[in-house]
Amino acid sequence: MAANVLMVIIPAQRDMVAALTAGRPPDAARGQQGALRSLHNNYLTLPVLFIMVSSHYPATYGHTLNWAILAGLAIIGVATRHWFNLRNQGRRNVWILPAAALALVALAVVTAPRSGPALAAAGGPVSFADVRLIVARRCAGCHSSAPTTPGIPVAPLGVLLDTPDEIRANAPRILAVAVDAQTMPLGNLTGMTPEERGLLGKWIRAGAALR
Repeated sequence: MAANVLMVIIPAQRDMVAALTAGRPPDAARGQQGALRSLHNNYLTLPVLFIMVSSHYPATYGHTLNWAILAGLAIIGVATRHWFNLRNQGRRNVWILPAAALALVALAVVTAPRSGPALAAAGGPVSFADVRLIVARRCAGCHSSAPTTPGIPVAPLGVLLDTPDEIRANAPRILAVAVDAQTMPLGNLTGMTPEERGLLGKWIRAGAALR
């Protein structure tokens, strides 16, 4: 979008203004080219807005099918924008917006976290000492009052995992993103293993006791 504006739309406008100022007929082709790029930007508005805020929703790009999710959301965004464009032209369409909404719901259902029975840890109860060690190694680099991961100045979403009470309070979130969806740690930067995910899941499903 920025390239369209900087390299096509603005130069075309400058050329046309300069031609009119000099008393020359403007090059209509430049204007048509700029209008086409502006139309492209119009349809890309919603997908680009999503990409801009997606850093707050890492599950969307931490998923193994992140490229397919982005493509689906882009198509849904373009379809939604097309509906608004038609409405602004006074042309009513009754199926585009409902179809886009249905596609969004379908995408949410397909990518929803699934419980992972294959990750269930064998053996007896999981001690909180083991859980705290996993959290310290794999999660606390970001989710701390003083993050140590480069580029993470504050804990994402305000989730802190420094103390036992904070870990237990956030147990449902840990289960959802680290065990079921496996979108955390982001890109598995810290190398959390399937066995560790299994231990976390077993501890949480057993009641997340601090013992």
